[in-house]
Amino acid sequence: MAANSERAHAPMTRRIFQALIALTALLTLAPAAGDEFSTTPSFLPIHEAFKVSAIGTPDAIQVYLVAAPGYYLYKSKLSFSVAGTGVTAGSALLPAGELKTDPYFGDVLVYHGAVSARVPVENHGAGAFTVRVGFQGCAEKGLCYPPDSKEIQIANGAGSAASTEWGWWRVVLAIASGLGLVLTPWALAAAPILSFVLLRNGMTFRSRVYRGLAFAASFLAGYSIINASIAWFSPGIYIQGALQSPPVLIPCSAILLVLGGTMAMSDSATVPHTVNRLIKGLARLTPAVSSVALGTLTTIVVTPYVPECLANSMQYLRAGGNKTGGVIEIMAFALGMVGPVIVMVVGTSQLVSRPRVWKLGARQVNAVLLGIVAIWLAGRVLPGQLTLGLYGVLAVGVAITLGVFTPRARSNVTTVLAGLTLAYGATAWLGMFKGEADPLNPLGVSKGEALSWSVVSTPDGLAAAIAESKTAGTPALIDWYADWAVSSGLSNLAATSSKVRSAVRDIKLIRVDLTRGGLPVRRLLELNGLMGPGAVQLIRPNGIEATEHRLVGDTSEEKLVDAIEGLVGLSVK
Repeated sequence: MAANSERAHAPMTRRIFQALIALTALLTLAPAAGDEFSTTPSFLPIHEAFKVSAIGTPDAIQVYLVAAPGYYLYKSKLSFSVAGTGVTAGSALLPAGELKTDPYFGDVLVYHGAVSARVPVENHGAGAFTVRVGFQGCAEKGLCYPPDSKEIQIANGAGSAASTEWGWWRVVLAIASGLGLVLTPWALAAAPILSFVLLRNGMTFRSRVYRGLAFAASFLAGYSIINASIAWFSPGIYIQGALQSPPVLIPCSAILLVLGGTMAMSDSATVPHTVNRLIKGLARLTPAVSSVALGTLTTIVVTPYVPECLANSMQYLRAGGNKTGGVIEIMAFALGMVGPVIVMVVGTSQLVSRPRVWKLGARQVNAVLLGIVAIWLAGRVLPGQLTLGLYGVLAVGVAITLGVFTPRARSNVTTVLAGLTLAYGATAWLGMFKGEADPLNPLGVSKGEALSWSVVSTPDGLAAAIAESKTAGTPALIDWYADWAVSSGLSNLAATSSKVRSAVRDIKLIRVDLTRGGLPVRRLLELNGLMGPGAVQLIRPNGIEATEHRLVGDTSEEKLVDAIEGLVGLSVK
């Protein structure tokens, strides 16, 4: 009986044992085979798939949206609104987006990865407020999320540029800022242009004053109108780029060369007939017409120079501030910058008009200065090497005029001056053939190592460059540059300052080239709230701009290094 019982239990025990083995095998293989047999992908929660952040600037909110890999946002589903006392928002500025055939909405514009939106804001309450960002997106694997939103608190002061109360103290400050720039090349360039009008024969002091006032009035009006228009209409209309283009600069440069040539030969006994007719034609122009015309031309010479004070006034106008006050501010700045130069030229021209020898010498010197300004102006659109060569041509011409090759009796001062001028001309030509471009350092002596830039000119190119620095976990510096904006950019600072080169050593350098203009350039400026070249942005390692360190206008070594120190949190030696 016992034997039969054991035989009866044996098959049952065997089956249980086999079942346990099969179950163990199934549990072992299930994880490996799960991906193969599963048909339901996992999806991120909506606020992990789409991350939203925002920061305030003096005239706008910069909103950053990031779609995780494998996800995308619909451009048409983005919305922006603000809530707060005295706060109003304008239309958001967005990148173009990518065209996609979507299974839910058909042909639509979408964003992959990071996207930045700029929302203009006027905050007359100047307090904190809330921005609400609405969005909707989908996963490439097939899940479409419902519309969602996120509210973000924006700190005090954002959007308050337009709410700053305007007062006449701002005019005084603008004049003082202009006076501090009297000795810059931009202001001094007006001197030889006005001198062409004032160094004529038979002029009284009163007539010189009147012509100086006519020159000043046309310059102030033109300068104020151009810069106010840039603030109001650019980058929708790229005014700076149009004024600093070859069709404008080359004729203006040619006019200055002609003026210099006629001035140099006006007292010569061997003036060619054609030149003599040109001189008489210019002399027939009424004083008012010639002064106003040259004042307007000077506006084109000075326009690319955007120091910090002027940039602040333009930003105030752009943000919707007091229009009349803002224009007066710009005019006051221009008056402070060139007013003393005009007074100096009027007084000097009257002083040298008495002795004939002084007048002849003053005309010759002024002719050379007009030639320098003409080449400087043309150099904004000509290759740097060619510009350096033209300076060499001018220098050699001056040396020949001074009699460097003529065996005649002349003063020791003239001999030395002629020799030095000829030496500079030869050096400039040598530098040109060597590939140099700096007229103040024609041989490139002690020039610092050139920086390595990632050059972009489209919104997509800039986004890709920022994404590279973010992936590498390094901060980035963006230099807004144009060939004709010779005061902007960091090339000269980097070439002369070892401190600047040390500061940017571990930072990705991105240059946005605005030289050619066009729709991509206008979109770049719109998206970043800028009016033109001459700005520096610093980007944190997470790809978001450190707006508190943005530099607009002419950049000094100290300001740039301080901003970089603030970004990276260490001292630059």
